[in-house]
Amino acid sequence: MSEGMSAQGTMIRVSLDPNWPPVNPVGGPVEFEDIGELREITAPALTRNNIELTNHNNADDEYIVGIRRHGELTFNVNFVPRLGSHDHLTGLQKKWFDGTRDIYKLTYPDGTSWLFSGFVSNVGASAPVDDRLSADITIRPTGRHDWVVEDPAVTSDMNVVASGYGRGGPEVPATAGTVGGPGTMPRRQYSPVDE
Repeated sequence: MSEGMSAQGTMIRVSLDPNWPPVNPVGGPVEFEDIGELREITAPALTRNNIELTNHNNADDEYIVGIRRHGELTFNVNFVPRLGSHDHLTGLQKKWFDGTRDIYKLTYPDGTSWLFSGFVSNVGASAPVDDRLSADITIRPTGRHDWVVEDPAVTSDMNVVASGYGRGGPEVPATAGTVGGPGTMPRRQYSPVDE
Protein backbone atom coordinates (compact mmCIF):
# COMPACT_ATOMS: atom_id res chain seq x y z
CA MET A 1 0.00 0.00 0.00
CA SER A 2 1.27 3.46 -0.86
CA GLU A 3 2.49 5.73 1.93
CA GLY A 4 1.66 8.84 -0.08
CA MET A 5 -0.15 11.64 1.72
CA SER A 6 -2.21 14.72 1.05
CA ALA A 7 -0.23 17.96 0.88
CA GLN A 8 -3.05 19.75 2.74
CA GLY A 9 -1.72 21.30 5.92
CA THR A 10 1.80 22.07 4.65
CA MET A 11 2.96 25.21 6.43
CA ILE A 12 5.68 27.84 6.09
CA ARG A 13 6.85 29.63 9.20
CA VAL A 14 9.45 32.33 9.72
CA SER A 15 11.53 32.96 12.82
CA LEU A 16 11.05 36.04 14.93
CA ASP A 17 14.74 35.81 15.85
CA PRO A 18 16.80 36.77 12.78
CA ASN A 19 19.99 36.67 14.88
CA TRP A 20 19.84 32.95 15.59
CA PRO A 21 23.52 32.04 16.23
CA PRO A 22 25.15 30.01 13.44
CA VAL A 23 27.54 27.98 15.62
CA ASN A 24 26.51 25.84 18.62
CA PRO A 25 23.42 27.91 19.48
CA VAL A 26 22.47 27.70 23.14
CA GLY A 27 19.71 28.92 25.42
CA GLY A 28 16.16 30.06 24.89
CA PRO A 29 13.55 29.03 22.34
CA VAL A 30 13.41 30.14 18.73
CA GLU A 31 9.87 31.19 17.92
CA PHE A 32 8.24 30.91 14.51
CA GLU A 33 5.26 32.75 13.07
CA ASP A 34 2.95 31.15 10.51
CA ILE A 35 2.76 32.78 7.10
CA GLY A 36 -0.98 33.04 6.58
CA GLU A 37 -3.26 32.29 3.62
CA LEU A 38 -0.85 29.87 1.90
CA ARG A 39 -1.87 28.22 -1.35
CA GLU A 40 0.54 26.55 -3.80
CA ILE A 41 4.02 25.88 -2.39
CA THR A 42 7.10 24.79 -4.32
CA ALA A 43 10.04 23.76 -2.15
CA PRO A 44 13.61 24.66 -3.14
CA ALA A 45 15.08 22.24 -5.67
CA LEU A 46 18.18 20.46 -4.42
CA THR A 47 20.75 20.29 -7.21
CA ARG A 48 24.45 19.81 -7.91
CA ASN A 49 26.31 20.77 -11.06
CA ASN A 50 27.98 18.04 -13.09
CA ILE A 51 31.63 18.98 -13.57
CA GLU A 52 33.14 17.21 -16.57
CA LEU A 53 36.67 15.84 -16.27
CA THR A 54 36.75 13.96 -19.57
CA ASN A 55 40.12 14.19 -21.27
CA HIS A 56 41.88 12.71 -24.29
CA ASN A 57 42.93 9.65 -22.30
CA ASN A 58 39.33 8.71 -21.48
CA ALA A 59 37.30 6.26 -23.52
CA ASP A 60 34.18 7.32 -21.61
CA ASP A 61 33.05 10.63 -20.24
CA GLU A 62 33.93 11.30 -16.61
CA TYR A 63 32.37 13.67 -14.06
CA ILE A 64 32.60 14.79 -10.49
CA VAL A 65 29.79 16.37 -8.53
CA GLY A 66 29.75 20.06 -7.64
CA ILE A 67 28.66 21.83 -4.48
CA ARG A 68 25.20 21.53 -2.95
CA ARG A 69 22.86 24.11 -4.46
CA HIS A 70 19.42 25.15 -3.28
CA GLY A 71 16.76 26.58 -5.53
CA GLU A 72 14.18 29.13 -4.42
CA LEU A 73 11.18 28.56 -2.18
CA THR A 74 8.15 29.91 -4.02
CA PHE A 75 4.57 30.10 -2.85
CA ASN A 76 1.30 31.83 -3.57
CA VAL A 77 -0.93 33.46 -0.96
CA ASN A 78 -4.38 34.96 -0.74
CA PHE A 79 -2.83 38.39 -0.32
CA VAL A 80 -4.12 40.33 2.69
CA PRO A 81 -2.07 43.56 2.76
CA ARG A 82 -2.82 44.26 6.44
CA LEU A 83 -2.22 40.70 7.68
CA GLY A 84 0.70 40.62 10.11
CA SER A 85 2.62 37.99 8.14
CA HIS A 86 2.09 39.86 4.84
CA ASP A 87 2.20 43.55 5.75
CA HIS A 88 4.81 46.32 5.53
CA LEU A 89 5.23 46.60 9.31
CA THR A 90 6.28 43.08 10.33
CA GLY A 91 5.44 40.77 7.41
CA LEU A 92 6.86 39.66 4.08
CA GLN A 93 6.78 43.16 2.59
CA LYS A 94 8.83 44.46 5.53
CA LYS A 95 11.32 41.62 5.19
CA TRP A 96 11.70 42.40 1.48
CA PHE A 97 12.13 46.13 2.17
CA ASP A 98 14.76 45.58 4.88
CA GLY A 99 16.53 42.69 3.13
CA THR A 100 16.64 40.72 6.36
CA ARG A 101 18.03 37.23 6.56
CA ASP A 102 15.61 35.09 8.54
CA ILE A 103 15.09 31.44 9.42
CA TYR A 104 12.31 29.73 7.46
CA LYS A 105 10.65 26.44 8.33
CA LEU A 106 8.72 24.43 5.74
CA THR A 107 6.67 21.77 7.54
CA TYR A 108 4.97 18.89 5.76
CA PRO A 109 1.82 17.17 7.09
CA ASP A 110 3.81 14.25 8.57
CA GLY A 111 5.75 16.60 10.87
CA THR A 112 8.94 16.67 8.82
CA SER A 113 10.34 20.21 8.73
CA TRP A 114 12.98 21.79 6.55
CA LEU A 115 14.80 24.72 8.17
CA PHE A 116 17.00 27.15 6.28
CA SER A 117 18.19 30.73 6.24
CA GLY A 118 16.92 33.00 3.47
CA PHE A 119 15.86 36.38 2.11
CA VAL A 120 12.56 37.56 0.63
CA SER A 121 13.49 38.35 -2.97
CA ASN A 122 10.04 38.82 -4.52
CA VAL A 123 6.55 39.89 -3.44
CA GLY A 124 4.42 40.09 -6.56
CA ALA A 125 0.78 41.01 -5.96
CA SER A 126 -1.94 40.38 -8.55
CA ALA A 127 -5.43 41.94 -8.61
CA PRO A 128 -7.49 40.53 -11.51
CA VAL A 129 -10.95 41.91 -12.32
CA ASP A 130 -12.90 38.80 -11.42
CA ASP A 131 -10.68 36.76 -9.09
CA ARG A 132 -8.95 36.84 -5.72
CA LEU A 133 -6.22 39.25 -4.65
CA SER A 134 -3.07 37.13 -4.54
CA ALA A 135 0.68 37.41 -4.35
CA ASP A 136 3.58 35.27 -5.51
CA ILE A 137 6.38 35.14 -2.95
CA THR A 138 9.98 34.05 -3.45
CA ILE A 139 12.46 33.20 -0.71
CA ARG A 140 16.13 32.86 -1.68
CA PRO A 141 17.82 30.31 0.63
CA THR A 142 21.45 30.84 1.58
CA GLY A 143 23.82 28.39 3.25
CA ARG A 144 22.95 24.89 4.32
CA HIS A 145 19.63 23.54 5.57
CA ASP A 146 18.54 21.08 8.25
CA TRP A 147 15.76 18.50 8.41
CA VAL A 148 13.93 17.70 11.64
CA VAL A 149 10.83 15.76 12.64
CA GLU A 150 8.85 17.62 15.28
CA ASP A 151 6.25 14.93 15.97
CA PRO A 152 7.92 12.22 18.12
CA ALA A 153 5.16 9.77 17.11
CA VAL A 154 6.44 9.81 13.53
CA THR A 155 8.55 6.73 12.87
CA SER A 156 11.14 7.61 10.29
CA ASP A 157 14.89 7.67 9.85
CA MET A 158 14.47 11.46 9.83
CA ASN A 159 13.21 11.26 13.42
CA VAL A 160 16.69 10.78 14.83
CA VAL A 161 18.32 14.07 13.94
CA ALA A 162 18.43 17.18 11.88
CA SER A 163 20.66 16.38 8.92
CA GLY A 164 23.22 18.99 9.95
CA TYR A 165 25.46 18.27 7.00
CA GLY A 166 28.55 20.39 7.08
CA ARG A 167 28.23 20.64 10.86
CA GLY A 168 30.65 18.78 13.09
CA GLY A 169 29.92 17.17 16.41
CA PRO A 170 27.52 14.49 17.66
CA GLU A 171 23.99 14.20 16.42
CA VAL A 172 21.25 15.42 18.75
CA PRO A 173 17.87 13.62 18.75
CA ALA A 174 15.17 15.79 17.21
CA THR A 175 12.12 16.17 19.45
CA ALA A 176 8.91 18.12 19.46
CA GLY A 177 9.22 21.88 19.85
CA THR A 178 7.74 22.03 23.32
CA VAL A 179 9.71 24.95 24.76
CA GLY A 180 7.27 27.83 24.85
CA GLY A 181 4.54 25.82 23.18
CA PRO A 182 3.85 24.82 19.55
CA GLY A 183 6.00 26.51 16.96
CA THR A 184 8.98 27.04 19.25
CA MET A 185 12.15 24.98 19.40
CA PRO A 186 15.19 24.71 21.64
CA ARG A 187 17.99 26.62 19.93
CA ARG A 188 20.61 24.04 20.78
CA GLN A 189 19.13 21.42 18.48
CA TYR A 190 19.31 23.20 15.15
CA SER A 191 21.96 25.14 13.27
CA PRO A 192 20.77 25.90 9.72
CA VAL A 193 22.89 28.98 9.12
CA ASP A 194 26.28 28.39 7.56
CA GLU A 195 28.37 31.55 7.54
